[in-house]
Amino acid sequence: MTVINEHELPMAKDFSSFLSTEGASRKKGLLKGLFKFMTGFPHPSTFPFYSLSAEVKSMAPAGASPAIHNTVSNGKTNSIHSHETVTVPHGPLLGKAESLSTSLQYGIGTGIESLRQFCKEHVNRMHRPQYQDWDVITSAGNTDAFAKVILMLCNRGDKVLVEEWTYPSAFDTMAPIGVGHVPVKMDSEGMSAVSLKDILDNWGSTPGQNHKAKPRVVYLIPTGQNPTGTTMSIQRRRDIMQVAQEHNLILIEDDPYYYLQFFADEGQESNEDVNSRGSKQSGWVPSLLSMDTDGRVIRLDTFSKTLAPGCRVGYMSMNARFYDIIQCHNELTIQQPSGFSQAILAETLISHWGQEGYTRCKPKPTDMDSEDMLNVWSDEEATYLRATFAYATFEQMDQAIIRFGKSLNEVFAASTADRQNLLSDAQPMGISQLEPDLESGAPPSLLKQSRQVNGGCVNIKNQQRRSEAICIYFFGTLFTGNFVLIFVLCVLMLVFDFWTVKNVSGRLLVGLRWWNENREDGTTTWYFESRDQSRPLNPVDSRLFWTGLYVAPAIWVLFGILCILTFEPTWLLIVAVALALNFANVIGYTQCDKDAKQKWASGFASNVLGGSGGGFMGGLMSRGISRMAGSMF
Repeated sequence: MTVINEHELPMAKDFSSFLSTEGASRKKGLLKGLFKFMTGFPHPSTFPFYSLSAEVKSMAPAGASPAIHNTVSNGKTNSIHSHETVTVPHGPLLGKAESLSTSLQYGIGTGIESLRQFCKEHVNRMHRPQYQDWDVITSAGNTDAFAKVILMLCNRGDKVLVEEWTYPSAFDTMAPIGVGHVPVKMDSEGMSAVSLKDILDNWGSTPGQNHKAKPRVVYLIPTGQNPTGTTMSIQRRRDIMQVAQEHNLILIEDDPYYYLQFFADEGQESNEDVNSRGSKQSGWVPSLLSMDTDGRVIRLDTFSKTLAPGCRVGYMSMNARFYDIIQCHNELTIQQPSGFSQAILAETLISHWGQEGYTRCKPKPTDMDSEDMLNVWSDEEATYLRATFAYATFEQMDQAIIRFGKSLNEVFAASTADRQNLLSDAQPMGISQLEPDLESGAPPSLLKQSRQVNGGCVNIKNQQRRSEAICIYFFGTLFTGNFVLIFVLCVLMLVFDFWTVKNVSGRLLVGLRWWNENREDGTTTWYFESRDQSRPLNPVDSRLFWTGLYVAPAIWVLFGILCILTFEPTWLLIVAVALALNFANVIGYTQCDKDAKQKWASGFASNVLGGSGGGFMGGLMSRGISRMAGSMF
């Protein structure tokens, strides 16, 4: 392998044309430019802080096992890593990386120099940008960094290319300043390079796309993507970089989860471990920054995910031109991250852990015991536990839920007899079924009674909400002559009734739920969920639900006829809203009920004539009964 000397690398390309109006106009502040010659700095002796100390985790040398001691709390044994004391003195001391006299002083927008240099060395060690004039500047975390990068690159009306599922705060950052976004399709490896290229190649061919406003900035999370959890392969990163070079794009590489990668063998090196400059990255997936030869990648890193989010310290890697603009922006906003955070981080990272220690300071899989997690969940009597499946298939999700259920049964087996009985009766939840929730600790008989009582209460509330809108419409003029007030109150009641019937009442009373999605091509896709047919419904609840569902729109139709006969066209506005919302639920639940009965008929036929001998006849009978059920219901 030929190792390239750093001075033989190219300089970054000139991306000045990518700057927004705001970015191009940023200049170094007058006060900051003259700070060396001014006396605005308070003397460190006036600071009322004399030292800063923290107990931090000890990082064992590479290859050595970390020292661990056990403590007993509430009858449980907890394993704790050995720790050491980190102290930041008031003034400079030999052997200390930082002092409060400098870290608590006014900054110049780059962060305290000792920590900034550590971060730059770390970036050089891990990523090795393939051009000369790059630098690192601190930030108050990646959200702060992203906001400043967007202001530097985008004007109002510009668009940024993003993954079709991405971090919501990115939208919240861009929307107020008038910056839009263009979603790029994803797969199991994150943003699709093919889709990205297709969008850019065909930009302007779609109605409403201004050819001059072709996006020039891409925002992506390549490792542990939020919210899908995908990680780009090496080849995918190369493909994205190739598209960026072909279409001259700036890449914002938001990579807070990069150092949370887990390897099957920590000592194993991949084929990509050594780049052309001799950088050994054992097992780490190469970043986009490590492939950048032009200075087009702006990489955002943070200590939030590796150390603690409350530190509010991150660092950005970019070309020198962009560096100067971000520094100017920092000078007039945060100046620099908190001096306390920077001081304790600098002392910990430089004087105690070093580069090797920080690289290894990440949660190991062995530190996260699933059984302990479930025991804590059980002891705390938590109501919910969130599982993220990212781009797993439905079959994998089903298998995960089944395994999770078995784990729960094992954990709860040592608990009370009532809880054990409840869990042993629980069935895995299918994709197209709505199972009743289990209230931990309550015996089954009480659960059944509570469902019946709740069903009656839900029905009463259901009919009450419907009658409220009707009463306001019919009797509102007895209390006020303000049509606008009556209109607003009626619409509010109608919308509330629509939402609760669609999302709550139908699920609890008849075991059905529906929703639809409008796609970009103008088509509408309907989704239906239904209860397990083996679980009977309360006939009274079901009858009242369906009666109210059909009677309400009939009443509003009658009101509409009266408006026409009495020449009151303004009141037809309320009637139109009521009919639209009521008929939406009528159509949705009618189709959902029809779909549920077809599924039941299909399953019944398959069960009756199932098995290897009856598979063919079962299939024929299943399809026949499904069609008959669909036509009957």
